[in-house]
Amino acid sequence: MSEDVLRRAVEHYFPPGRQQRALAVLASYGEQPHERELARVRFDLVALSRGDLADLERLLAHARRDYQEVLTWAESRKDPLTGEVPRARLLAALGLDENSPGAGRVELGH
Repeated sequence: MSEDVLRRAVEHYFPPGRQQRALAVLASYGEQPHERELARVRFDLVALSRGDLADLERLLAHARRDYQEVLTWAESRKDPLTGEVPRARLLAALGLDENSPGAGRVELGH
């Protein structure tokens, strides 16, 4: 996941006055050695939070304990309200899919 795609995801869900805070919250994931798959987890946190800063912070705390569970919620479970998979929904909203440059699950640099 490229930084550009992550920024676009934040811009899609968060209003302008909250985007910088959302990016700061996301940047804090990865400060500890056990916090893995940085770009993928950060994107999935945005997909799950859908623009709610309190949810983003709650999900971040959970990712710090069990990031794989967060990945499962975003990439495998259907949203009970929409019936969509959160990660796929956000990628589609950005005009991307897993095979788009900068959008795939393959992590670069971490």
